[in-house]
Amino acid sequence: MAIGRKTGGRAKGTPNRRTAEAKALCERLATEGSTPLDVMLTAMRHAAKEGDFEQAVDFAAKAAPYVHPRLSAIELDLKDVSDAELQAAAR
Repeated sequence: MAIGRKTGGRAKGTPNRRTAEAKALCERLATEGSTPLDVMLTAMRHAAKEGDFEQAVDFAAKAAPYVHPRLSAIELDLKDVSDAELQAAAR
């Protein structure tokens, strides 16, 4: 067993085949013109400009996962926190 350094396998930072294919596809789409995200955002802006806000919201909801990360839930452990500290933090 090697100690402190890697002795074989893929070099650190080298993408696997799937990652390389996805990156190549993204680059190809960007150079060819519009990406699906560009189309959704353009359609959203056009619908909002025309006053069809219901459809604009639909396009925005479909585009949101590509632009904004989801909020994640966290677990709050309050075993070591006293009531006085909680009340002080709430003020």
